Amino acid sequence: MTNPIIGQKEPTPLYDLFEKFPDIPRTTILKLDVLNWGVRYTPVINWIGRWTLPLGTFGYSTFPEEVKSGEVSRSPEEANLFDIPSFMVLRDGTNIQLLIKPDAPYEIRYEGDGSYLLYWKGMAVEEVLFVPRPNWLSKRLQDGTPVPLILTPMGDTHT
Repeated sequence: MTNPIIGQKEPTPLYDLFEKFPDIPRTTILKLDVLNWGVRYTPVINWIGRWTLPLGTFGYSTFPEEVKSGEVSRSPEEANLFDIPSFMVLRDGTNIQLLIKPDAPYEIRYEGDGSYLLYWKGMAVEEVLFVPRPNWLSKRLQDGTPVPLILTPMGDTHT
């Protein structure tokens, strides 16, 4: 796997980055690394996407193969939304957009009791949280148009 943006063939071990840059907050390093390498799709991602702030089609130019193949569900009343989380939140409040890449070193796993952890090559790194899907996202306008065809939620929204 080569990252075309940084031209690096393999990710630097995450804990090496923490040691190499001790003055940079851990969550900043983690965010940059996740944005560089992406998160691998698993069925857990689709399950989370059913109740969290979903990925919209606006501004998302490259869809993961799972979306293209129809493996990822879509909320039927929310025509331009896929059941993939738009972003995750670290415990310190850092938001990280979810970029799905098939060979990414990162993966999100369900740990039970509503807890999710971000893993890097099989090692638990950080607890991650997700913003619940706002109720207004499933509404329709008076003419029957689904609200998501007109509005796309970006970031934390009012429920």
